[in-house]
Amino acid sequence: MKPVFQKLTPSHEVPFLLNKLELPRFDSSYHFHPEIELTYILESKGRRMVGNSISSYKAGDLILLGKNTPHSWFDSPESKGKRSAIVIQFDENFLGPTFFNRTGFTHLLTMMNDAQRGIVLKGGSRKHIAKKIEELFELNSFGRVLSLLTILDHIERTKEKEFLNKEGYKANFNKKDCNRISAICQFVAQNYSKEIKLEYIAKEIGKLTVSAFCNYFKSKMNRTFTEFVNEIRIEEAKKMIIESNNDISEIAYSCGYQSKSNFYKQFLKFNGISPLHYRKKMRLD
Repeated sequence: MKPVFQKLTPSHEVPFLLNKLELPRFDSSYHFHPEIELTYILESKGRRMVGNSISSYKAGDLILLGKNTPHSWFDSPESKGKRSAIVIQFDENFLGPTFFNRTGFTHLLTMMNDAQRGIVLKGGSRKHIAKKIEELFELNSFGRVLSLLTILDHIERTKEKEFLNKEGYKANFNKKDCNRISAICQFVAQNYSKEIKLEYIAKEIGKLTVSAFCNYFKSKMNRTFTEFVNEIRIEEAKKMIIESNNDISEIAYSCGYQSKSNFYKQFLKFNGISPLHYRKKMRLD
């Protein structure tokens, strides 16, 4: 089955792209582009990678990515039905090279630069902006431009947001890096429940010696390869803990851990609480 890509072309020329994606799977390669991107997930759930960050996403997820920010979405195998999202892409100079340098607009330029860290919208702001995005399809070109500016202003002003990468984060990738990191990430995402051998990853996917691969991966991802694998496994475990009543030992084994004590150690490291306390906390919330 070929992916269905629906490009919603406005009736008049407009200086940004407004697309609705409908795909059998969200399984994009780790990539970057010069356009700023605002993505609203309509239907899907899984894991996303933005810069050095790995986190879960679900329907309703709303995120702003700055220019040249590496990113990828991998939906969960158990995710049912179609996958769809609304994506807005625009150049930072889409209204001219000096527009955002003018008094009254410089705060938006600062925010768009900060978006290289990845900005996730929360709470009432997320719902408000999501509604504005859906309404864009009903507007003419002039209305779409005004509405996008209003959306960006809301994102800049709201406190209901979080950054996915630390302050000062700058992407350190070229196209070759993205292809290599994407292949590594896809392999781990598909095989996290099994034993993953560093030697195999380094030689067969990284095309490097083990030592060179370890140095390379840490320089690009700001974590060791082992830490990355544990992060993927713990993210998957968190979903299982919330969505199932399975025993913690069973979940640990399903996520590639042969030792329950090691699973508890890694879970505590990433979340600050034990798996059982995490289940109780999330269900109370």
